[in-house]
Amino acid sequence: MDIIYPIIKSALGMGLIFFILNNAIKRLKIISKAWINISVGLLFAIVFGLSLLVDYRNDNRDRLFFNIMFLAFALVFAISYALYYFISRYGNIFASARNLESKHYYRDFVYLVYRHGNLLYLKKDKSGFYGGVVSRAKKSRFLEDVIDDLIKETRVNISPGEINRLGKITIKNRKAIYHCFYAKIPAVIDLNGFEEINVYDAAQYPMKELDKEIIYRVIINEKFDIEK
Repeated sequence: MDIIYPIIKSALGMGLIFFILNNAIKRLKIISKAWINISVGLLFAIVFGLSLLVDYRNDNRDRLFFNIMFLAFALVFAISYALYYFISRYGNIFASARNLESKHYYRDFVYLVYRHGNLLYLKKDKSGFYGGVVSRAKKSRFLEDVIDDLIKETRVNISPGEINRLGKITIKNRKAIYHCFYAKIPAVIDLNGFEEINVYDAAQYPMKELDKEIIYRVIINEKFDIEK
């Protein structure tokens, strides 16, 4: 029991610290979040490593084990979070290497739809067609950054937890990939430049085929990965 208590205490303590840390930095870029976790983990490792030296010299065995556990869990949580972010950022590179057709020369786009309950907020183009917001995502930028820029243009406070990824559509003849998201807005508001449409009336509005495929899946919240 004397051994189990410091293990549980150090695991819960470090787990809470890293949970709070990652909630505080959730708006940062993925790579930044990974390196922050590594830096904080190393900082804790140094602190508890110095404490180990002091306790070893004083022959304080109880404190020695306690510090070893905190040092170990600091590194475990730091590495775990960092690996999660690195895989989130670079995992698709390894997946794409297995495809027969390389997607390196494809153009990436973010397709974003704003939603509140049964209400959609869509853009109307000059030809009278309705759709979501489309923005080019350059290879040097993260999709998160493109979405952040689009949300800032609306001046609506939307938390990262309200942004949902549904999937992607790859169009081979255009060499384009549309990464599709929808954002839950907190209340019914007047979005400048958007028209409010009830999901039950969406079929009555003219849309291009690409917009139909995406928006209808947003309505039923259906995950997808389409190549055409």
